[in-house]
Amino acid sequence: MHLVPGAEEETALPPPVDSIEENERIAAFWQVYVLDKTWSIAAHSRSGLLVEDGSPRMTVDTPWPLAIESFAEGNVPPWYGSVGGTIQRFLTDTESAGVDSGLSVLASRAQAAALLDRASWLSSTYSSDPSILQTNQFAFEAFDTRIEKFILSLPSLTSLKDAPPYMQPTPEVVRSLVVTHCVARLAAAQLHSPWVNETIKSSAKCLSACKAIIAAVGVMPQESLRCVDPFLIVLLTFAAHMIIGELVHRAKGTSLYQGPYPLTSCVNPVYLTRALDEAVTLIGAMNRGSKFTEMQLEAIQKLRAAVPVSGLELIR
Repeated sequence: MHLVPGAEEETALPPPVDSIEENERIAAFWQVYVLDKTWSIAAHSRSGLLVEDGSPRMTVDTPWPLAIESFAEGNVPPWYGSVGGTIQRFLTDTESAGVDSGLSVLASRAQAAALLDRASWLSSTYSSDPSILQTNQFAFEAFDTRIEKFILSLPSLTSLKDAPPYMQPTPEVVRSLVVTHCVARLAAAQLHSPWVNETIKSSAKCLSACKAIIAAVGVMPQESLRCVDPFLIVLLTFAAHMIIGELVHRAKGTSLYQGPYPLTSCVNPVYLTRALDEAVTLIGAMNRGSKFTEMQLEAIQKLRAAVPVSGLELIR
């Protein structure tokens, strides 16, 4: 288990009594990791848990978590265990896609959180200096590919929804997969965010990611929306804000896209408005009187009301 630097004696745990407890500890670490990496992005603050700087002390060696049933039933894959640099190996491995067979849904969610954390860091290094841009271009393109491969490796939410009852996963698994899909899409948008108003490629990537986030949450049954990870509200709010930003640009004539109706659906104002309506509806369905949720809805409605009249006429 990863230790807090300088506090080994106070934080080190005794050896686990069995393999089940060992996996519980592994799962606990990754749960905390996911919470830290996702909510630090939501709060626009630095991660408070762990910032990998390449030093041995700050490198995570804890293996990705297995499903608890694997340990309980003795079905631990022979390859399972720590091989060192768990996160670094995953982030820099452009050949493999995503979660290895046998790992848990928590593992895929932790990997998505790792992608989001790295994408946020890469976007924060953006500079208009041509020499720096050229230096960072390779890392940017390689990581963009890494995110895309991970997204493609995830189970299709549509196929899960349309599967016969005996093949459908539990509601808990579906909820976790939805969050994983959305966090991975947010990672793609976060990576391209510095160029969202500068290049068509990055703008389309961000808007496509926003629509995908909204569509992923929309897969969940209506009754499940009353009990969801609150980070989904953050994700939907992010998507809504970015869509409104594009509608404002189109209304003001400052959009990167020429013509009233672009050919690609990801930037078509009609489809964007429908996605925005869906995001607001989903957030409303999740609202259980939470002040946080109501604040997000109010912020979206306020921004939407600021879209110039010409923009509203354009999308009718």
